[in-house]
Amino acid sequence: MSGSRSELVARILATDPAVRDRPIEAFAAAADREQLLAEAEALDAFRRDSTNLYERVRALFFLYALHRFHLPGKPGFREAGLIPGAAVA
Repeated sequence: MSGSRSELVARILATDPAVRDRPIEAFAAAADREQLLAEAEALDAFRRDSTNLYERVRALFFLYALHRFHLPGKPGFREAGLIPGAAVA
């Protein structure tokens, strides 16, 4: 994403409904783990810098979807977390 906007940030900023309203699932299914992680990094930076509440919330929803539904199914993604179960019990 260096130097250019990410695909998902571009969707948030799009004024054309044909671009703005595309589902994240098609993009995430075609992307590999590294692409999704790069998108997540770009979305996080975008939501921290944006002054528009709608844009920040939409970026957070995209981040949630990436981390909850799309990244765990990608090869090479760690299945177990780094925090031991006893630490959260």
